[in-house]
Amino acid sequence: MTQLISIFAIREVLNALRKFNVSVTIATHTVNVFEQDIQRELPALCRLVIIFRVDINTAKQYSYLFNVNDYNIYTLPLHYFYFYMQGEESIRRLAKSYMAV
Repeated sequence: MTQLISIFAIREVLNALRKFNVSVTIATHTVNVFEQDIQRELPALCRLVIIFRVDINTAKQYSYLFNVNDYNIYTLPLHYFYFYMQGEESIRRLAKSYMAV
């Protein structure tokens, strides 16, 4: 279904929702389901990007965002993820998830 959505529609929907302070989650195992222009523009449209171990194409597309080599993303161990948060001072980190007890 994502291949049927244009970058214009995604951009407009995300910008409209941001005006009303509505949070949106876009989740996918690979960015290959999106057109190239959508793949490039998604980080600019999102305030928070989280990436777990992904395919090599997705890792190559977003490695610049986390200031790491694409191999580091492609080979992440289970439960580890990189996150990038936009702001006055952008935050880029490697983190680990834990089960809540």
